[in-house]
Amino acid sequence: MEANKLIKKEMPIEEFYKRIQSANDCGDNKCIFPPTQYVSDLTISRLINDGFKVYKVKDFNGLNILVLEW
Repeated sequence: MEANKLIKKEMPIEEFYKRIQSANDCGDNKCIFPPTQYVSDLTISRLINDGFKVYKVKDFNGLNILVLEW
């Protein structure tokens, strides 16, 4: 296996919405995605256009965590 033959895959936008709905049903107002989860700029733009706040914060290890807030 060669690294240059691997393709970054992201979960479908519908899965983001399912996770958001699930968090909202539990009374949360944020979803957190680890730095290992690939999220494209197009998906981030779509979420922002849908009214979500999207930002990154550093965890204790200095890694950027993606946060979706509503």
